[in-house]
Order: sequence, then C-alpha cells, then structure tokens
Amino acid sequence: KKALTVSEAEAIVANKTPVVTLTYNGSAENIDQSSVHYLYTGVTKPFGLYSSKEFPTKPGSYIVTTSVIGGDYLAPPKTFTFKIVAD
Repeated sequence: KKALTVSEAEAIVANKTPVVTLTYNGSAENIDQSSVHYLYTGVTKPFGLYSSKEFPTKPGSYIVTTSVIGGDYLAPPKTFTFKIVAD
C-alpha cells in the first residue's frame, strides 16, 4: 500500500506486522524472519526528519530499506516508499 493512515500505521506497530517476509519458492514456512532488518527514513509533518529501525506512525513521506543480515539466507536489499496521512 502506498499510503497509510495514522491508525493503520499504529496498528502495524501494535500487531508487530512484518513489512517484508522472507520466502523460499513462495513459502515462508520454517524460515527464521529474525534475519530481516529495516531502516526507515523520511520527512514528517510538520517538518522533521525521521531515521529509525522502528516503523513510523506520524504523517509524512518515508523510504524503507529492508535487508537480510545473518542466518542462512541471501537476499538483495529492497527499498520502497510510502506515505502516512492523517485519519
């Protein structure tokens, strides 16, 4: 989803919903997801900078970079953008 509301972002944080799931041949079964790491950067409204490993919940524009560090898996980093808007 390219745009989320503040409530949807807070639900992602509260439910610890993964943003990216590591799979092998389309299945995530028996794959340790602890190797997936996130870096969120962005600009919040009103103007402020954000950089954290934690999912943001304030309105703004963000870039998330996901990478696999450690474990028995190899995957290229993925980067995508999204916005959080007021409810």
